Amino acid sequence: MYIKRKMTNRLKELSKSFPAIAIVGPRQSGKTTIAKQTFPDALYYSLESPDTRSLITSDPRSFFKNHKKPMILDEVQKTPEIFSYLQEFIDSENKPGRYILT
Repeated sequence: MYIKRKMTNRLKELSKSFPAIAIVGPRQSGKTTIAKQTFPDALYYSLESPDTRSLITSDPRSFFKNHKKPMILDEVQKTPEIFSYLQEFIDSENKPGRYILT
């Protein structure tokens, strides 16, 4: 069942203006759910998974370069080393709505 949350419209608005947006809050508060519901066409990567973390951190430049669709990076705090790469791609592309971070 889909519950429309108050933040859905605001997140959509922000994603039209900014290349990256972050959804923050306490554990189990619905960050992942709202990200997936608001951006259903975005690629989803959970950095909670060691395999996904390894995939991204082994060659972050190639990872971001080869993924052109908007993406949700869930549990991004697990890989602080990718923020510098994200900054590089955000600065060079400057396309709104590319990265949704939780």
